[in-house]
Amino acid sequence: MGAHEGWGAKKERGVNLGMGVLRNELYRDADWLRYKYVEEELSCQGIADLCNCSGRNILNWLCKHGIPRRSLSEARRASWAAGVYDSEETRRRMSEALRARWAAGDLDSEEIRRKMSESTRANWASEEYREKVSDGMRPHLASEEYHRKLSEGAKAKWVSEGYRRKQAEAQESSWTSVEIREKRIEGMRINWMSVEYRRKQAEAMRARWTPEARSKMGEAVRARWAAGVFDSEGTRGKISEAIRAKWAAGDYDDAKRRVPFCEYNGIWFRSTWEVRLAKVFDARGWAWQYEPCRIPYTLDGVDHTYKPDFYVPELDMYFDPHWSFYKDDWHKFRAVREQVGITLVVLDEKLLRAYEGAIALT
Repeated sequence: MGAHEGWGAKKERGVNLGMGVLRNELYRDADWLRYKYVEEELSCQGIADLCNCSGRNILNWLCKHGIPRRSLSEARRASWAAGVYDSEETRRRMSEALRARWAAGDLDSEEIRRKMSESTRANWASEEYREKVSDGMRPHLASEEYHRKLSEGAKAKWVSEGYRRKQAEAQESSWTSVEIREKRIEGMRINWMSVEYRRKQAEAMRARWTPEARSKMGEAVRARWAAGVFDSEGTRGKISEAIRAKWAAGDYDDAKRRVPFCEYNGIWFRSTWEVRLAKVFDARGWAWQYEPCRIPYTLDGVDHTYKPDFYVPELDMYFDPHWSFYKDDWHKFRAVREQVGITLVVLDEKLLRAYEGAIALT
């Protein structure tokens, strides 16, 4: 029988504090106090609440009994586990205090950043911690208000030149590490092996890639070109050096990096759909050209160019297999047909299978 099993049977020593309040003095028992503090991981204040005394009194008795005190980080982890910080008011105060320290530059030292980084890595190594974070994030991610606040916070940060500079420096320093690059690449490969992950990514991209979003991105890129952002010798040199380094390292020779592309008859296609349609043309004996030209057209007063996937000279027709359609894709196809006067056939999965079925029957 452990020492703590007899505590319930002991007659509790108590001191009358007046008004009918009895202070439990079980903290004088070293075994009891050690069990509560070490085994149950109660905080000093938690034990003090059990004994109707002050937290300082419990601290004094820990020293008297020679019980080692937990470090500050261990005490905080125990408090989190006990739900001490679960109240909205407590989290708000902690957030305000942390923001004030960041604003004052108290957390800018290299040593503090190193300790915070080590602490974060130690937490993420725990499966239980990752599950708790995931469970806590799910209700937030389903909230439109949460996404709006995230977006506003990110926009407010990017206004600062210093913040953008720090982010660029951190990104550049992290990618100089071969180990970090390999881990990130391996993580992306593992994620993309999951059909569910690819489906979620496609759905998220389709949801974000609205006509308004595409217009904004196009305007931003055009503005950067007009401002000469990409014209500097340094920028072009960095891009060129990075590409040459990848070629020299054989990165483009790795078959795994060409997963999105498919080779057929010596031509690299962008999707398996295009390969399937090329095989249909070959089975019919039709000569074809892959991405033969760019066709200019105007949509909503804005000039665009469109590059069809196939042209069959014998039929004088253009073909474009599409596995998914955005809302304004049909407006684009209609504008190309009407303004240029070409015959354009757009194939979805059903029509492409019908073409293949017709070939199988002949």
